[in-house]
This record gives sequence, C-alpha cells and structure tokens, in this order.
Amino acid sequence: MGMPSTEPPLAACRTLLPTLLGLDMDGIMKHLAAFPMTLGEAEWLSLQGLSAYVYHCLRERGLLSLLANEVATFLQESYYREALIEALQHQEATSSILAALNQAGVETVLMKGAALAHTVYPSPRCRPKGDLDIWIRPEQYGEAIQALKRLGYHPQDRQDRPPPLKLLYGGEQQLRSDAPGTGLIELQWPAIRGEWLRHAARIDHQGIWRRKLPIQIDAQISHVMAPEDLLIHLCIHEAINHQFGSPWLRSLLDIHLLVRAHPLHWGQLVERARVWQVATAVWTMLLLAEELCGTSIPSAMLSSLAPAPIKQRLIQRLRLGEAMLLAQSAGYSHRRFLILVAMVDQEQALLRLIRSSLFPERPWIQARYNVSDGPALWRAQFLHPLRLLRSTRA
Repeated sequence: MGMPSTEPPLAACRTLLPTLLGLDMDGIMKHLAAFPMTLGEAEWLSLQGLSAYVYHCLRERGLLSLLANEVATFLQESYYREALIEALQHQEATSSILAALNQAGVETVLMKGAALAHTVYPSPRCRPKGDLDIWIRPEQYGEAIQALKRLGYHPQDRQDRPPPLKLLYGGEQQLRSDAPGTGLIELQWPAIRGEWLRHAARIDHQGIWRRKLPIQIDAQISHVMAPEDLLIHLCIHEAINHQFGSPWLRSLLDIHLLVRAHPLHWGQLVERARVWQVATAVWTMLLLAEELCGTSIPSAMLSSLAPAPIKQRLIQRLRLGEAMLLAQSAGYSHRRFLILVAMVDQEQALLRLIRSSLFPERPWIQARYNVSDGPALWRAQFLHPLRLLRSTRA
C-alpha cells in the first residue's frame, strides 16, 4: 500500500498511537470522541502494519461504533485481508513446513513475525508476516533443504550473498514454491548477523540457542527465543538491518507487546546488550517505543544502556522518531551510513567496522566476488570500496 491519501499530521500520530495501544478503555473512548479517527489516519495505520491489531482491539472492546463508517469499513477490510493471508501461512507453517522439518529431525527456532504472532499478539491475525523466518543449526542445513524440496520448495540465492559467503559467515537461504497459497521461507543461521554485527558487535549465538523455549503450534513443536534475547534481536533488526525504516512502527508495536506480555529480567537484558556491544541500538529502540507507543520501560534500565551525551545528541539530530512516523526509509544513502555509525558502541569497533567495510579480508572478497588469486582478486579488492561508496549516494 502507498502513502495515505490524506497524510495525518505528526501531532495526531504522536497522540493517536499511545492512546490506542493503552489499556485504559475510558482514555481511548475520550480520545476518539474528541478526535474522531480520519480515513487518512486509518490508511496510515495500515501503511505502518498496525491496522489489523487496532481493529481487533477496538472490536474486542466494543468501540467500533466510535468510528465513522468509512473508517470502520477500511479497518475491517484490512483485518480480514490479513486474516486470510494468516490462514494460508498458518496452514503452510504448521501442517507442511514444521511437520516436514520435525520429521527430518531438524531443530527449529521461529523468528520475528512467526514467533511474535503466536506469543505476544492477541491473535496471529493481528501480526502481518511477509515470510517465514526459521533459525536452524548450520550442520542441519542439508537435511532442512531436502525436507523442504520434498514439499516443492526450491532454493533461491541472492547475488550479494553467494553460497560460499554464507558458508563462511552465515546467512539466509530463501526458498519458494510454485504451489498456490505458499510464500517465502528463509532458513537462517545464525539468528543475528550481518557485516555491521560481525565487526561492531559480539553476539553470543550459542547462548541464545541454549536459552530457546519450546512452543507448540497445533501438533507441531518448535522454539522461540527467550524474551530478553528476542527483545534485543527486535531492537537490532530494526536499528541495524532496517536503519529505522520499514516496517517502522510495527517494529515498535512488537517491542511494546513483548514488554507487556513477559516479566522481563531487565538486568540480564542490560548485561547482554553491553557485552554484545549493542547497547546503543537497544537504548534507541526502547526510547522510541516509550516515546511513540507509551511502552513502559524502567528509567534505570534506560540510563544503564544510554550512550555518552555527545552520542545521544547525534542520535537526536537524526530525528528517527519523526522518520518512523512518516514511514521514511534511509535507503542506500549517507543517512543510512550515519545511522549505522551512530549505533556503534565503542570507538575501536567503529574503526574496525570502517576498515573492514572498505577493505574486507581476503576470504570475504574471494567468496563475495567468486575470485581466487592473481589479477582477479586484486581487481575485486580495488573495486569493492568504489562499489561501497557508490551505494551510499546522497
């Protein structure tokens, strides 16, 4: 869906969302009576991936009558559209994919949307999902691929992540099927990865795997991350992988509902974020969740994660909250570069990240550009920083 036909003002967005996500029904009623939701605001909720959740909550509380007919109809259509997609995804995930992987003895961890839809949302229909992300152990990659091939899924390789590169540093394997009602599957290992994370962070993947918790969906068993690990993962995914871009506020709603659903061990979360060197990213995302969604975050925890004042001022100048409200994307731009620099915890890590980004180690160049030695390797080493600088065009 494109931008709303009538874009709501920032002030309205800032007050609408925390009110709708709150538990105070009287407050919601008073707000909607004083500031009736417009069609533009409903379209904005849909663009942000929030319309199905908002419709479900208003319907459950008997508040749909407070909406104009065209607004209620729009939200209802959005909800049932997501419900239909979810029904197809649910059938695919439980009856086919998880069953096939379980039968093959492949241990799985559901990630992001699939995990959240079944643990923190009031109904899986409320959480749109573009694909099915599954974390597996790399040594079980062959069994997983064969099991899914028997279902008609075929691997697809991304040009910028060729198989040799994934074997060296981890990655994701996309699989698609031509059968109606099926979607994209992404087998991933490890769960939290990427060039920024490889050089600027120290993620304890084995610890996350050990702490995983079982989940049953219909008759199939899988796992999800422990709540503290999942919260850190959500923060990293939006801050680093998406640079506070799409899916914008849906990522904050995920955090909001996770915090509401689980009695988190905040001390453990702070310790892991610091040791993993992702404290700045976690602090920024939690601060945005508090500001834009009204999420209840302990102030002492935020203080423990906060970067130096000069870093805080840099992050404030990026106006990340406003960009998320307006559904803006950093894209491949200098803004994206500034965001990734601002999220680095330590100066040494920043220097390491810049150096390795411009001049990657030889095995990375060989795997990425399919070269061995000699002139082809030298040429790839010379052209790589030029390609990188070109991709961060203004």
